[in-house]
Amino acid sequence: MIQAKPNWSGPIDKHGDLESFLWDQCNSFEWPWNDPDASAKLRAELDPERIELLAVMFADAEICNGGFTQYFLNSSGELAEEALHGFRRFGMSEFAELFDAAYNALGQRPMPADRDVREKLLFSKFGVPRDLEELFQLAEPTMGPFDEKYFKLAAWDDARDGFLQAICRYIDLNRSVFFSMS
Repeated sequence: MIQAKPNWSGPIDKHGDLESFLWDQCNSFEWPWNDPDASAKLRAELDPERIELLAVMFADAEICNGGFTQYFLNSSGELAEEALHGFRRFGMSEFAELFDAAYNALGQRPMPADRDVREKLLFSKFGVPRDLEELFQLAEPTMGPFDEKYFKLAAWDDARDGFLQAICRYIDLNRSVFFSMS
């Protein structure tokens, strides 16, 4: 069930912690992970920008935690197309180009919504592992260079602020998509 958009509470730069602010926006609705039918229904009901925000934030969190292999394997990988569109929409061209290249390395688009199908895709690309640790080892020669580039782009310093500010600028200019303006 979609929750109402939060009320507009003033310029984003007055909110302090931008990352918490963005996650609050992501939490304004609940994504039905691993449920393709419910996901399709929610896609039809929500503005694409809101889904793309969720997709970008989860992509960033997953990739920074365990690289592109983890991202595509985990539930949030079902939003790969939306993440790519979000990086582009929010003016994050370097992230978009890198994400697109990593996505293309898997050789299938769009990314399957079903996690089990995504897992089989990764196995067909990198080999069937004995366990998850081995999957990451098998994927390293292909995905590792993308991971390293992403880690440098998303560094937790001034570049990190730029990542968050790019999204916040977009939201600030398009508030009615994200907020109730009443």
